[in-house]
Order: sequence, then structure tokens, then C-alpha cells
Amino acid sequence: MFGYPAYEQERHPQSAVLNPLNYDADGDIDQSSPFDYATEPVAGWDGEKLWVYENGDETAYTWRIAFDSNGDAREFARTYRQLLQYWGAEERSNGVWRIPEDESEFADAFRVTRSGNEVTIVNAPTQSDLGDVHSR
Repeated sequence: MFGYPAYEQERHPQSAVLNPLNYDADGDIDQSSPFDYATEPVAGWDGEKLWVYENGDETAYTWRIAFDSNGDAREFARTYRQLLQYWGAEERSNGVWRIPEDESEFADAFRVTRSGNEVTIVNAPTQSDLGDVHSR
């Protein structure tokens, strides 16, 4: 998810959240190992749980991710918020972000919170739906 913006064609590659490519000594993409999956925002990833909800043709989810340390969780949450901004999200309040319909195919509402070494991301079609998906 953090690497995808580097390939996305509609926006400027310079604004990508991460560059997931490996380069060789000549500055070309390393053909034997083109991708770097060991990115800083996912260092310390220690497990996750995902709850997905469906209501007609609408979906929502709660994603809880554990990390080895508070610092690892903080880095992930910061980078995830950058990812939301990349897709056109604007922060509303209390960690709630909204990607407008005309900005991206990922248009939805998101709440990103961190408590210690855990990050919780709640997604719903609208900001008012977030509380129905997962109460704090």
C-alpha cells in the first residue's frame, strides 16, 4: 500500500509516500531484485487483526496492527496519514480523514489512532459511519 503510489499514473511520482524500488550501482532498477519490501514504516510489524463489514454494496473495516515498540507504531501511523494525504484526504478532526469522491478511487472516511504499540484504522463510506464500524 505504501509502494503503490510510486506506480500510480494520475499523480506525480515525486509525491509518492515511499520509493519501493532497489537500484543497482549504475542507478538503474536492479532487475534481479527490483522491489524493496523492507520499508521503514512496517519495521517492527508484530501482527494484525482485520474485521470487515458489509451492508448491501457498502463495505467498512477495522484494522488493528501491533508493533514491537511505540516508536514503530508511531512511524506507521505517521506514514499511513501521509498515504491518505497522497490520495487527497483532508483531516477533519480527532484523527479522522476524508478522501473526497472526486480525488481518488479510495474515497472514504478513515480514523487513524495509535495507543502504545498498536495502530487502529477504521474505514467507512462516510465520516458519520465510522462510529458504527468501531467505537473507540
